Amino acid sequence: MLKDDRGVALLVCLLVVAILTIVVLQFHYDTQIDTALTANSFLSLEAEYAARSGVAFCLAMLRQDAENDLALPVDRRTDSLGEKWAMGLEPTQVGRAVVAATIADEDGKLDMNRVIGAKTRKDDPKALSQLKRLFAELGDSTSLKSKTGKDASSNPAHQSIISGRITRRGLS
Repeated sequence: MLKDDRGVALLVCLLVVAILTIVVLQFHYDTQIDTALTANSFLSLEAEYAARSGVAFCLAMLRQDAENDLALPVDRRTDSLGEKWAMGLEPTQVGRAVVAATIADEDGKLDMNRVIGAKTRKDDPKALSQLKRLFAELGDSTSLKSKTGKDASSNPAHQSIISGRITRRGLS
């Protein structure tokens, strides 16, 4: 009986060592994954705060511009794209992040809510005229016509044609 039991202790020992090796490797792998997740979370948080600092900087520039404008007589208060706020924030190192920000002048854009009268329930003729000129420039003179041939802006049921056409053309 002793003859048959020889080597069993060695096999059991090798099996235990193999299992422990697998467990240690799994712990090592889990630790590496947790370290990478922690580093990514930290970098994400750092990037978020860098982005917030860019927004805060731009808001401070706009506040300063408004205060400067209030110091001027009413007839001299103007905004132009040559002012400091329009230049934005040049790329700046903040921690390990680089922050850059720009302020876009929204006055030069066409407000579709004015065209279709979303707030007042009345169409704005000036905005509608601008939209028609835009479509004419793009070479699309039929965009404001419904299938019945009527002006889409005058019929609330066809108002979606205007916004839908603009979205499809990538002008929204």
